[in-house]
Amino acid sequence: RTHDDPDEEKLNELREYLATFGVTVANLNARSEVVNLIQILDTHSQGHILKTQLLRSLKKACYRSTPDGHYGLNKKNYCHFTSPIRRYSDLVVHRVFNYFLVKVKGHESLVGALPQTNIARANALAEHLSLTEVNSTEAERESVKVKLLEFFEHEIEKPKKSQFTAVITEVRNHGMFIELVDSNAFGMVHISTLKGDLYRVNNGGTAIIGRRTQKKYRVGQKVNVLVHRVDRFKRQVDFRISD
Repeated sequence: RTHDDPDEEKLNELREYLATFGVTVANLNARSEVVNLIQILDTHSQGHILKTQLLRSLKKACYRSTPDGHYGLNKKNYCHFTSPIRRYSDLVVHRVFNYFLVKVKGHESLVGALPQTNIARANALAEHLSLTEVNSTEAERESVKVKLLEFFEHEIEKPKKSQFTAVITEVRNHGMFIELVDSNAFGMVHISTLKGDLYRVNNGGTAIIGRRTQKKYRVGQKVNVLVHRVDRFKRQVDFRISD
């Protein structure tokens, strides 16, 4: 299981993004600086959002036949498997261990005849497992999204609406993107649904501010919302601020 070092460009973009929230960091290629950043975000008011942005700046881990290290765990050599086995990659690792015990340590095989393998097959298998892992993750996300859309459609039909707690993750000229705390569902609060004032995005792009009242909705702020609209075709959910 390998996890490559992040791209320098991605780290620079992250550094600039963090600066808009008053977080200053040095060279994030240094492990100590990453640890320092995580400690800062643990107590930062927008820590949840900034940690998500940090994860998005990193590369995705994958399977390889070579020990190329794991950036996230700070390991030069890393392998993982579960017991009981729940992934095909776990079975592959078990077979490798069995091969090592038989060929190197002289133990008897625990599974009978040893499967034939070579570097070319190991490379192809690692690539295939990485691809199927991505496909599986995407399929899981899609199935969860479909069920959430069904759930929110029922919410619209209810005479008494449920209130949800959400975190503002991003602001744009047309509104703000939010993430629900309990379900991790994403949605949007359109600026036209904000009542009592005309709202605009501040210069830093971190908040929506009422022109007359100066009321602010900031990135990282928690808000209570109600379901406003569900679009199954676009797979989008719009919310509005709960009065």
